[in-house]
Amino acid sequence: MEDNENVFVARANYFFANADYVNAEKYYELAQEKIGKKYFSTNIWLCQQRLLMESKDENSFLNEIISPSFNDDTNCTNSELSAQLEETQNLLEKYYKEALDLKTKLTELRKK
Repeated sequence: MEDNENVFVARANYFFANADYVNAEKYYELAQEKIGKKYFSTNIWLCQQRLLMESKDENSFLNEIISPSFNDDTNCTNSELSAQLEETQNLLEKYYKEALDLKTKLTELRKK
């Protein structure tokens, strides 16, 4: 890689790290022209995605996340919450064991 190509990459990385995605994209594109598309297409895509996120309302990302609402007026007793927590823990352990079993089976199949 020539020096000017290194400068493009270094500047692009600097701008990206400092959330200046417009300039980062510009320098990734310059580096792409010199070095090759396969090396920087993902970097350019990331810059474009970050710019899209910035162009949306600041809270829109948080609004898209679906989370349960926990109201103080729920009529659950401590014993009901404990039972629900225990059930959740049991399911988590069950799915974890199933995932390990599947991983073992996959490893065995790859050996054949």
